[in-house]
Amino acid sequence: MDAAKMIHSCPQTPDQVSKTDTLNGLWNTSVSYADDKDVTMLCTRSRKVNTFVVPKVVNNAAAALEKSAKNYERSLSLIYRGGYCNIMKDTHGVKRNTLYSSTTRLQLSFEL
Repeated sequence: MDAAKMIHSCPQTPDQVSKTDTLNGLWNTSVSYADDKDVTMLCTRSRKVNTFVVPKVVNNAAAALEKSAKNYERSLSLIYRGGYCNIMKDTHGVKRNTLYSSTTRLQLSFEL
């Protein structure tokens, strides 16, 4: 770590900044020069990465996607194209609008 600190950090920086600079330098070098297979293998074998890092990254990305305007547009498009809300005729020829909720497994039907 000390050798990498000499390469990636300035000697006058405080210890915490120096540590961050060193880790950034090591990470960027590893990711830039290693193959995808090697990075995948190293991350897969790391308990710390699988237990702490990946869940945080995924949860943050999912939360950002859920709040995005693009996801809102996609959801409305899916509903009106028939993904969750289908108009269909039942056995008696009555048109029904059926709404399926994927989170609660609830099916609501009402006549049109």
